[in-house]
This record gives sequence, C-alpha cells and structure tokens, in this order.
Amino acid sequence: MTTRIEGQGPLAREIAAALAERAFGADTLSDHLVLVASGSVAAIIQRTREVAASVIIMIIDAGWTPIDRHLLLASIEPLAVARAPATRVCAMQLAAAAHLADALAAIAYLLSAQSVTGQILTIEPRPVTS
Repeated sequence: MTTRIEGQGPLAREIAAALAERAFGADTLSDHLVLVASGSVAAIIQRTREVAASVIIMIIDAGWTPIDRHLLLASIEPLAVARAPATRVCAMQLAAAAHLADALAAIAYLLSAQSVTGQILTIEPRPVTS
C-alpha cells in the first residue's frame, strides 16, 4: 500500500512523519491519499474529484473559517457517491487541541475500513483528568 500525504504546514508534516513509522492493515495493492486541506475550498474539492486513489481521507483542521469548514464537510457525501465504488472518500475534522495520536488512530481506521465511505469523524481534545 502506498499512502501519500498532500498538504502544507506543520500538521501535514506531522502526519507524514507519523504515518511513515506505521504499517496499516489496509489493502496492500492500493494507493491511498491523506489530503490535509489547505488552499482554496474549490481546489481541494477538485483535487478530490480527480486524484487516482482507492481511499481519500480529507483532514480539516481547526484553522479553517467556519463557512469554509462547513463547505468542505458538506462536500464529502456527494464526493463519496460520485467516486464510488472505485474510491472511498472520508473526512476527519480536528479540534484545535486534538492529539495527533487520536488523529492517526482515526486515519488507520478509515484506511482499513473497507466498507466505510462518506463518513466524517470528529477528533476532539482529550478530557482533562485530575
């Protein structure tokens, strides 16, 4: 399996470094794309429409304006329908203080869950324990 990371900034670099250290149990014959959303909403949606991959996971971090975040989230289900059955499209939105380990666990799940498409996972900060 080839998992490509696209995107800019520290989150994309952290995810790329962490994924390079892990081996996932997903289909080893397919390409996967983890798209850390950056740039314009239209460009991200167009990239998701065109890229050749069996799984596309769009990562939407807390830095997006509310309207742009909602536009990206609203695009997931129609993109999943349009790309099916050859490509699964999912998304993950990250809260500002979400742990990278939680995001990586969600990415691993989405890469390996062969029947999951059109889903959006939200990664919230871990509760503070005393």
